[in-house]
Amino acid sequence: MPANHTYNLFWQVYIPFFIALLTLLLRLQNIDVPSITQDESSMIRYAQEGILERGYSFRWRGGEEFLLSTYELVPYPIAASIFFLGFSEFAVRLPAVFFAVGTSLLIYYFASHLFNRRVGLLSAVLFAILPWAIYWGNNAFYPSQLQFFALLLTILVHRLFFTVQKSNALPYLVCLCFLATFFSWEVSGIVLPVFLVIGIFLHTKKSNWHTKKHTWYAVCIIMVIVVAQLTYRTILRYPYEKMGDSLSDIPFLRLAFTRTDFSPFFYVQAFFKSDAHLMIILFFIVGLFFLRANQSMRFLYMLIIGCQVFLTIFLGLYAIRYGYFLLPYVIIIASAATFLFSDYLAGSLHSTSLVSLNVIRRANFVVLFALNVAIALPWGLQGLRVFSETEKNPPPEFLYHHRGTSFRTIALTLQEHYQSGDIIIVQAPSPLIVYTELTGDYFLQSITSSAVFFNSTDSTYYMDKWVGNPVLRNNHELESILYRNPRVWFVSVPHHRSMKRLEPMLQDLITNKMTLVAESTNGRLYLWENIFF
Repeated sequence: MPANHTYNLFWQVYIPFFIALLTLLLRLQNIDVPSITQDESSMIRYAQEGILERGYSFRWRGGEEFLLSTYELVPYPIAASIFFLGFSEFAVRLPAVFFAVGTSLLIYYFASHLFNRRVGLLSAVLFAILPWAIYWGNNAFYPSQLQFFALLLTILVHRLFFTVQKSNALPYLVCLCFLATFFSWEVSGIVLPVFLVIGIFLHTKKSNWHTKKHTWYAVCIIMVIVVAQLTYRTILRYPYEKMGDSLSDIPFLRLAFTRTDFSPFFYVQAFFKSDAHLMIILFFIVGLFFLRANQSMRFLYMLIIGCQVFLTIFLGLYAIRYGYFLLPYVIIIASAATFLFSDYLAGSLHSTSLVSLNVIRRANFVVLFALNVAIALPWGLQGLRVFSETEKNPPPEFLYHHRGTSFRTIALTLQEHYQSGDIIIVQAPSPLIVYTELTGDYFLQSITSSAVFFNSTDSTYYMDKWVGNPVLRNNHELESILYRNPRVWFVSVPHHRSMKRLEPMLQDLITNKMTLVAESTNGRLYLWENIFF
């Protein structure tokens, strides 16, 4: 009995504590080093200007309240953290860290439940140390929060599908968790039809979810709220007309393969851009050989493939972070395949060896576990560059030591040199507001790459989507501002993206006729001084 107690204590207390601590420390390390990003600053503004000031989520745009119609739940943990800790990079990113720790524990529990504790341990450790997971695990945007609620939802749905329900509460818990997932990022609603398909194809005699009226009551509640949110989101755009693409243009899913920018293998190719994913990819493929004999593997593969199909075919906008919430399922499959293959290999070796089967299994466990961890570690064996292109760096979110774009450096330099009456043209106003409370005066764009709004109600003009600054659209409009003011600042962060929005004539005017005051990682600060004032 004491030995059994010690064994359970090890797996149920010590291992989860180790996983949580490892996840926490790797995300707290250098949490305040990268500058706050444009996306993070948007959520911070909703928290500061809206929740902490008025009690609901909005930000000021063009002198009016602009209500949040996506990521609705994301600013609330940020607001709570700012309320108790004050504003800092540490405070605004701390909720993401807690969500990441929660996700690592859920991975351990879920993988152990589906397979065994060895799989749970490897899955959770890989999630804790993977650079992609570390990046989003201390970023104040939505992916960490979404991933936590999506995984919790998956665990509840799995229980709903594969156990006989004696309680009527579970369908409503699924409903509540789905809404938390949905309001963290509305596109995540794609999991609902995917789960429905899985429930139909993997139906077992043990499951009675489809015969319970409370299941369908919960589904009706979900559908009513989803339709209401999509309607509300559409109404909020009135009376503005938008130019340029963004997720807010999509009231519902669309056929992406009818568009010229359709990329059917975007997410698969993106995952190959980090050498840290080498063993995960290898054993994800190996897992296909165990698909037929293992229902848990079929459940996870169907979930991943179903969500990828929806994201690829019915969304039409692509970003690596859109697929981040699926990472735990990929890791669990790879970890399960690692040990299924290990046991198969041990059986083969035992038939031709005098060594006991348990010894071979333990040796295989140690070797494969160590190899997976060594390659996934941020400072591990990633110098091999098997997948990463030698000419190009991997995406920033795959890099553990990436410092981000230097919004903070440029913003603080501007604040130091700013004089009353100066005009500021800023390409990313939200980080500037967060660091300095300066909102800027204009937004410069001659090539429509960032969505802008046309206000036709009062004085007609285009305004940027972040704070409502008027948009300067060409060389003539920029020169009219320069020659009518004594000092004009141009804040070009991120610099390369900012310059892509401008035609060559505007680029030449800025780089040749304005003075470069400050330069840092992908950031430039220019000043125009009018000699006639």
